[in-house]
Amino acid sequence: MTVTSTTPDPLSRTMAMVYGGGGVIVLGVAVNVALDGNWLAVVIYAGLAALLAYQAWSAHGMRGAELTLDDDGVRRAGPWGWRLPWSAVGSASVEEFRERQYLVVNRANPNAGSHHSSSWLFGSGFPRSAYVVPLDPDRVADVQAALAARGVSAD
Repeated sequence: MTVTSTTPDPLSRTMAMVYGGGGVIVLGVAVNVALDGNWLAVVIYAGLAALLAYQAWSAHGMRGAELTLDDDGVRRAGPWGWRLPWSAVGSASVEEFRERQYLVVNRANPNAGSHHSSSWLFGSGFPRSAYVVPLDPDRVADVQAALAARGVSAD
């Protein structure tokens, strides 16, 4: 049984704005430094602005959270996507945070490191090692049924 969910990701909008705003500020500093004639600093600041612009573009690319649960495991598509085979899934549950439903997938390895998908949701209380993806509200029941069919329990 394959279940998919596609919904806008508020985290990507926030990250795109932070990186984009940082890029504009750094570019402004580069212009100011150029007026002083410090060309080495201009090159450095311009390079940093380019890196921030790339990060903003990458964050904008993950604006749609595309989740797939199938025979291979759980997968979030996109530039900052992830994939977990069912054998690496310890537990999973649908939880609400800021009026939005999220699938929270805890890894079977209790010593797994932090993952950006949960650590960027400040105040959520999700485990830092969990993989987190927002869900389309119309697909929550299907996702829960797919998890139950796989025998994946909630915490």
